[in-house]
Amino acid sequence: MRVRTPEPSAEQALDAVRGRSEDSRPLTGTLGGTEPGFGLIVNREALRPLLRALPERERRILCMRFFCYTQFFCTMTQNRIGPQLSLWQMQVSRLIVRTCARLRDRLMAEACG
Repeated sequence: MRVRTPEPSAEQALDAVRGRSEDSRPLTGTLGGTEPGFGLIVNREALRPLLRALPERERRILCMRFFCYTQFFCTMTQNRIGPQLSLWQMQVSRLIVRTCARLRDRLMAEACG
């Protein structure tokens, strides 16, 4: 008669293997974790081609509003962006909202599809 024992989980299997450190810690104790800024890098890289595909004016508005180029051009307000592009603050606001919504929809479509 055979007795079936449950298969060990991957973590249990790794714990059974001893590491080569001086204190012989389990292998799982030597594995690193996820870097805190990793998600931000993944998001930026996913967004990069979508930003490049935007019309020049929309791309420029987003860059002026959310990104720093120099100490003088760092996350400008909508009131400061408007005169730079001959727009009113309300026009800048609406363009930002529409553009961000379109980018979000495209990112979600890529993630789901």
